[in-house]
Amino acid sequence: IDTTEEFLESRQFCTSLGLIVDGQPVAGFISCPVVPFDHFSRYAEHPNGVPLFFAVKDQGSWTQLINTEREDGVYQGKWRLKGKPLRLDVGQKIKRESDGLYDALGTDQLKIAMNWRLRQDIVIDAEKIAAILGSDYPKLDMTRSSIKYCYLARGEADIVWYLSNGLYDEDMSHLESSCHHAAGSLIASESGAVIGDLDGKPIVWEGPVLESNRGFVATDPGKVPLMGLVNAVTQATDTSKDAYEKRCQKRKEVNKILKAIFSNFEKCAETDEELRNAKLAKARGFELLEDEKEMDELTRSAMNRETPILGEAPTPDEAYD
Repeated sequence: IDTTEEFLESRQFCTSLGLIVDGQPVAGFISCPVVPFDHFSRYAEHPNGVPLFFAVKDQGSWTQLINTEREDGVYQGKWRLKGKPLRLDVGQKIKRESDGLYDALGTDQLKIAMNWRLRQDIVIDAEKIAAILGSDYPKLDMTRSSIKYCYLARGEADIVWYLSNGLYDEDMSHLESSCHHAAGSLIASESGAVIGDLDGKPIVWEGPVLESNRGFVATDPGKVPLMGLVNAVTQATDTSKDAYEKRCQKRKEVNKILKAIFSNFEKCAETDEELRNAKLAKARGFELLEDEKEMDELTRSAMNRETPILGEAPTPDEAYD
């Protein structure tokens, strides 16, 4: 189940199954129980059907309509296949609904599928890459699951990318999982998409994680060739590194303030016990602040955390507890 969190919250989850043989994905299946069935040959989404996407190496990428029985939106455990599978073509786009904001721009903006709940600097990296590619107002579709690849394969996205921990992070402190990409990337590539990593290197399927690759990209070559995308990533990486250096400089300025605070701990102590604790806190604080390596690690950990440092905001129901 991809992902469990989205499944429990009844968002756009999927189930993903891939088969890797001799270091290459050879079969992939993704079912999307809460996504309407659609295809570039249709005039509208199917009102009741959901899609099953599948691909076999060198045999193309396909989508199958599945009719499900629901009552008040709740699946009743009954389904049936309808019609024959329809072949997918990454270059055939689905565009029917009028999006007033993007239509008013008068230019063709990129539609990019990427992860959600990303740090601000990663979103800035994404917007920078898109701007270099000529799309100043890209439409970012954010979801955690492999549905992104299906959107690309059936013509609802131009690019799928995973920017890891940000472009500045060239030491690959975050590696992508093979199981998260095997099925979806095969479905995308068999529809005509080109896949690689952020450096343009082929994906090396050598174990549970992609140790030889930085990030992951899949692109419609008719819209954005892979090497054009890689060149844009390279340019944006320089900007990302500069921004990272500025954040590090800001951290050093904060360190000076913290040193001044630690220096005054003992002056605020009113008892012998408080004085002892103040001295210990001052010693530990100075030791930490003077350890550049540990401070860099703390800075990076704070930037890479998946939840806010003060915790998640309360939901509407919790607000009144």
